Amino acid sequence: MNKGLLNLKEEYAQIEIPPELKASIQIGIERGRKEVMARYKNVNAAAKICAAFIIAVTLFTGAINISPSFADALKNIPIVGKLVKVLQFTDGKSGGGKITDGTDISNIGITEKDGYENIIINFSQDDELQGDVGAFKVRYEENPYTMSFEIGGARRISAKESFERLLKSKYVKDVYTIITLDDSLIRFVIEFEGPVKYEVKEMKEPASIVLSLKEDKQFTEKKMYSLRTKSYPYGESLGILEEKLMPISPARILKDAEGMYFIELQLFEAEEDALGRLNEIEKLNYDSLFIEERIGAEKPKNYPVQTVSEGANEDTSKSRDELSDNGNDVLKSSLYPVSVKEGEENYYGNIEMLDKGLNIYGEDIDAGAKYYFDYKDIVLTKLLGEASFKLKIEAGDKTIIASGVFSDFFEELEKYTQIKE
Repeated sequence: MNKGLLNLKEEYAQIEIPPELKASIQIGIERGRKEVMARYKNVNAAAKICAAFIIAVTLFTGAINISPSFADALKNIPIVGKLVKVLQFTDGKSGGGKITDGTDISNIGITEKDGYENIIINFSQDDELQGDVGAFKVRYEENPYTMSFEIGGARRISAKESFERLLKSKYVKDVYTIITLDDSLIRFVIEFEGPVKYEVKEMKEPASIVLSLKEDKQFTEKKMYSLRTKSYPYGESLGILEEKLMPISPARILKDAEGMYFIELQLFEAEEDALGRLNEIEKLNYDSLFIEERIGAEKPKNYPVQTVSEGANEDTSKSRDELSDNGNDVLKSSLYPVSVKEGEENYYGNIEMLDKGLNIYGEDIDAGAKYYFDYKDIVLTKLLGEASFKLKIEAGDKTIIASGVFSDFFEELEKYTQIKE
């Protein structure tokens, strides 16, 4: 048999196909086989194989063209390249990859093999599969059980669309991105239902990270004491606080039971050790820190920080009271540092998303809000939104441009109101 044809057949056989596509592909192949056998009984063996393969591929391609849902499913097939290395972990930490830029974390898929569930993370550039994984770090921690990923040189994470699929895993409890003030670094966390045995492999050509999981039935859960901050909305305020705390400890950002985020500086097995460390840090004038007792996969509790400034001017405070459903001063909000252009004036400030409107502050939040805009009275237009964000706010004859660094700014804002493109 022709060697090129054999190689092609072997490569085709090695493609890993998720369960949702297997049935459709198998139908196409079976139809092709039957048609070939019916029409070409007297043709030699090599020609039969060639014809069957061509017809199967033709039917497969036809299915893609006819069915958008089939094409979408095919697009989400996780692809595994050649093994670079199996990562070795020290104190739950490891890493690998090469320095790259412009990476898109393009897809996350799940396969099962040899008793392990494999989470496959693919990378692309300019809609082409990337050859090497960008420089990355990975870290496994307990109480709750999480694996966090830092991907250097990454500018996009199209794989957010895959998060819902990932939640179907029997091991995955939650998956979410975490804020970073570096526009060439993307971080995300996979939170597990319980303790897991894990293996992480770096692959190339195409680039992927493969996380293999199995339940750790021998692990004994124990009570731990978390030295943590209060909970914040997702936004730059959280990122700024993390940078402030970095000299103290290699912290992790976690999501709490109410979907807000906090920074955990360290976990301790003994409460007295946690109290001792807290006393040391308080001498450095860091506030908003306390100790939370947790065990196993228990979701951290929500202790919200007061993000709405009490120093806001009287008119703005009145607007907030009118907006609040229960009359409380503290409303659900997200606060983002921004650069503001207002006519010929440029200044640094902050934009705060409230349930029913926006507050625009100068650089000093305690001086109170410069403006409050009700969503129903303004037009919001997205001017830019990948490695940075830029929002145009039009209110009557007033136009304000607010811009900032990479974040989930527009995703967060769309929770409150609509934005024009």
